[in-house]
Amino acid sequence: MDIESVCAFQLATARACSVSLVVRTDSVSAATQDRFTTVASVYYDWAEHPGINREQSQRRANTKGSSMLPDFIIIGAHKAGTTSLHHYFDQHPDVFMTIVKEPNYFSFDPTNPAHVGAKRSSYRVRSLSDYEALFSTSPPHNRRGEASPSYLHSKSAPFRIKELLPECRIVASLRNPVDRAYSAYLMAFRDGVTTLRVQEIRPGRDTWILQSLYAESLRRYLEVFQDEQLRFVLFDDLNANPSGVMQKLFRFVGVDPEFSVDTTYAFNPGGIPRNPILHRGLNVIKKIPKVQEYVPKSVRRKIANIRDRNLAKAPPLDPEVRSTWLDFFREDILSTQALIRRDLGHWLD
Repeated sequence: MDIESVCAFQLATARACSVSLVVRTDSVSAATQDRFTTVASVYYDWAEHPGINREQSQRRANTKGSSMLPDFIIIGAHKAGTTSLHHYFDQHPDVFMTIVKEPNYFSFDPTNPAHVGAKRSSYRVRSLSDYEALFSTSPPHNRRGEASPSYLHSKSAPFRIKELLPECRIVASLRNPVDRAYSAYLMAFRDGVTTLRVQEIRPGRDTWILQSLYAESLRRYLEVFQDEQLRFVLFDDLNANPSGVMQKLFRFVGVDPEFSVDTTYAFNPGGIPRNPILHRGLNVIKKIPKVQEYVPKSVRRKIANIRDRNLAKAPPLDPEVRSTWLDFFREDILSTQALIRRDLGHWLD
């Protein structure tokens, strides 16, 4: 009987009898002992943690202490500065950020038909091996990170992250929920995702509104991670003092906080296209599979610059609509304020 079979049999027996698994190792070689220990850890990990699969357990056993996986993750919120945070972190010489922004690995559920059938751009990375490959070119000493705003509202992501990366640090960027919802709506409108007028959007129904509800999602992360593993960034602070915010975040992830970041470029700005045809064409290029991996960063930046220069400032949100949305968000703002221990009174104005 091979070692895997022995482990499986003894594990099943031990669990059925509610006893500890004891292995006699006095009569086997050191190599066999090591192999048994590794395989046994896989079976125990797999059985005791149903949130991960056997492939993940095997990798956890084989790569403890040397796995090329992230040390920190930016979890959102969408349209709250995550793209800027990604690029600011990427400037630091001791930080490695994935070329692919928003791999969405931890929010992908292989048992959910909607996820499996979704466009590849929605869940770009769907296996642990592909996720690890994102970090394969990182220098060994660098702190590694990625940014996926879908993780904030995913019900499974915090648990999956904790399971695979128990020491991971989490950065959440939060924006005034009314402003965030309006910005997300404008992006969807200009990209042709919706034809609804802003006056037709109803709180409690439309996704742009619902994704501005933070409290329930933050509560999941606070229940799973230690306080020292979490940092909350306000979009207002990032806009007003990006260098100061990044200094604190660099210290948080364990790299030189004195490194100076170039914050002159506004990443992923909102607005209305001056030339809709040009905007749609540039968006098509952006969504081509593998474009992020194979197109040089300098070329991608030029395309982004053209797209951004084509955007005109959006009109302010209708005051009546703003008031309606704010009333809807009021209770959640107060709950979020208590959870992150920050005064959010300016969001209620």
